[in-house]
Amino acid sequence: MANEVYSARHWAAKAQQAASQAVSTVKMPITVLTVSSGNISLVPDAVYRLSLNEATVFTLQAPEDISVHHQIKLFMEVTGTPTINWGTVNFFNETAPDIAEGKYIVYYDYDPNLSEWVCGAMRAGVSQ
Repeated sequence: MANEVYSARHWAAKAQQAASQAVSTVKMPITVLTVSSGNISLVPDAVYRLSLNEATVFTLQAPEDISVHHQIKLFMEVTGTPTINWGTVNFFNETAPDIAEGKYIVYYDYDPNLSEWVCGAMRAGVSQ
């Protein structure tokens, strides 16, 4: 009986260690976009870094499998006051991001209830 308990604990510990290692190896690469305006296509489950300085239109690809969560993340630096078409009419808190010159983190979440992308942005920087 003691060997069976040890064996169960041993294998449970091994499974926990394997799961922990698998989670720690999942890292999202950041794709640096070299364009700073125009039409920019974004794919689901990706992270981007870009600088914008002129009018931009984002095109969002629909995910193939809507039974799992999908997100797009942008680390964005804005110079000037470019007009931005976010590629969706759905926004968190029903408000399109108000973008001025500065740094932002932009999120797109695919909402399976709407069958559409929902967008939101937060300004990033030092507290005043």
